[in-house]
Formats: sequence, structure tokens, C-alpha cells
Amino acid sequence: MPRLDRITQGTIFCGGVAEGYDGKPVWGVVITARCDAVHDKTPIINYLPLVRVEDWLSRNGGLLAIEKALSDTLAGFKNMLTHRSLSHSLMEVYPLSELAAVHFPEVSAPYASKKEEKEAQLALNARRLAADFEILESCQSARIPDAVKRAVRTHRKVIHTLAENLVGQKIAGYYYVPDIGGLTDHQSALGYVIHLREVRYIGRMTANVLAKGLSREDSIDRKITELAFDAFDFAFPVSELVSPWIEHLMQTFCSLFGRIGVTDIDKSLAALISGAVAPDCEENV
Repeated sequence: MPRLDRITQGTIFCGGVAEGYDGKPVWGVVITARCDAVHDKTPIINYLPLVRVEDWLSRNGGLLAIEKALSDTLAGFKNMLTHRSLSHSLMEVYPLSELAAVHFPEVSAPYASKKEEKEAQLALNARRLAADFEILESCQSARIPDAVKRAVRTHRKVIHTLAENLVGQKIAGYYYVPDIGGLTDHQSALGYVIHLREVRYIGRMTANVLAKGLSREDSIDRKITELAFDAFDFAFPVSELVSPWIEHLMQTFCSLFGRIGVTDIDKSLAALISGAVAPDCEENV
């Protein structure tokens, strides 16, 4: 249970803001250090947006699913070109539908041989992959979430894999939370997703008012614009991530932004080291 008189690291409040989720319920998870948040040591309080899984799947998650389905479709068509000993570079010049028609001609039943039956199946697969690719590609530039709903309808396997990776905390930039308690409106039976890359903030004055609860009308009177009341009439702390989950969240957050890439060290140095320790010599027989 959250304390209604304080905002601290791990506090979850309703009325947060997230890019692309206008009109949808958004919560905030405070990430400012406990000592800074509780003792008023900072002028702002940082938080990460938290949204329902079903809303995430129709937006960010759905786009990830479309990208994976596109990748799988292209890989499948490349394999078919390889089967025909054709270059993959053809896909950069010609539409997949045209390649399917030219290099995988349809064969009508009845089939005179097993070979003809196999060719008919290849032609069917090529046209299916080409049609899938056109749908998925058009979905990338179409309006969300309509495009996502249209694309994922026939790619349940991709959605299942995405859900498994989400629950297993294996999708970079996102953190899954199964439950945030029963104090809030718009609860989800599927869980929630924290957007790790979208760091936001509210001012200290707003945080102090939010700790006690703030209505939509009060926010207008106080000219508070940092909170969203699209889906809530009242903003207040609804839950709190407790140990060890808040520490795990912060560890995941820090790992995301703390990664450093460096040039690989020359692997030939390994031979130099081993040669210095164990120089080449004739083995004893």
C-alpha cells in the first residue's frame, strides 16, 4: 500500500504522460533516489511511464511484432530464392509479388508428378510470403493502433514470442509489472509495461500536491500541466514497487543507459601471449 503523504522511489501514481498514449490511462513510477525524493533535495521528481499491456501491444509492442514478422517474412523469401539459386539482391530491385510470379509460376492440379506438386506448393508459399510482406510493410506507415491490429491478426506466433520475452524481461527498453494493486481505475488483468527510455518529470510543487491527491479541477485552478487527466479524474499514489522489485527495475534501467561499446581487442594478441608462455617446440613422443 502506498503512503498518501509522500512520493518516494518506487511510488506509482496515476496521471502520468507517455508518448503516443493520448486518451489512454498512464501511470508513473518514480525513480528519483529515496533520499532526494523524501527530503525535498531536488526541484524535480523523475518518473518512468507505465501503461497497460493491451495498450502497449496496440502501439510500441505491436510495432515490435510487425518488425519481427517482416524480418521472418523476408528470411522466408530469401530461402526460396536460394532454393532457385537466385540472388537475394533481386529483392532490392523488384517487388516480392513480381519475383513470386516470375520465378515461382503457378502449377494447376491435377499434378502429373510429385515434382509438379512440389512446384505448386513452392508457388503458393512464394505468393503467401509476398502478400504478407506487402501487408506488413503498409502497416509500418499506417495509423496506429489500427495497423497493428490488422497486422498481428495472422501472426499469433510472433505475438506469443513477444509476450514471452516481455514477461521474461528480455525486451530492451521495457519492463514488465504483473500487478499494481487494486486502488486504481482502468486495471489490467494482463499486467503493465514500464517505458525505460522515456524519462519524464514533475516539479517539486506538483509532487507535493500529488502526494495528497489532486483532482482534475484542482489541477486547472493550480495551473498544473505536468499530469494527464485523459483517463483519470483524480491523480494520486496508487501503489509502490517494493524491494527487491524497485532495485531490479533500477538495475535494469541503469544497465540500459550504462552500456559502453569499445573496439574489440586484436585477437592475434592471444597467440602472442600463449607463445610467450608456451613457445612452439617439438612435442615429446
